[in-house]
Amino acid sequence: MASSNYDIVDIPIEKLVLDQKNPRLFEPDDASTTVYELLSTQQTSTENKLLNLARNIAEHKLNPGDSLIVSNYEDGTYVVKEGNRRCAAIQLSTEIIHFPKEFEELRDSFVVLKEKMPKTISCV
Repeated sequence: MASSNYDIVDIPIEKLVLDQKNPRLFEPDDASTTVYELLSTQQTSTENKLLNLARNIAEHKLNPGDSLIVSNYEDGTYVVKEGNRRCAAIQLSTEIIHFPKEFEELRDSFVVLKEKMPKTISCV
């Protein structure tokens, strides 16, 4: 049997940082651009898929089989390599990351979920 070179740890949500080099996020220059791009790509004519994900996490919790994949930084934070949408949904709901003014109308819909969001996330 092969040995694993990774650890599974519970990380506080405020220590997680969205991967700004994730190709799905268009390699933006800063965190606020990352959030804007993520909200933009998840917007349809009738709904925001990121908000639907946040609602699903609040109601059903995270699937324990779908741990986020992270790399640790020397400053004690972790960049999310896989799971940026889930992380962003939780962090927007808990006000760890801020809404771009173009999406401010969604803020209350996210924040109402705050108390049901996890405080830590299982990560690999």
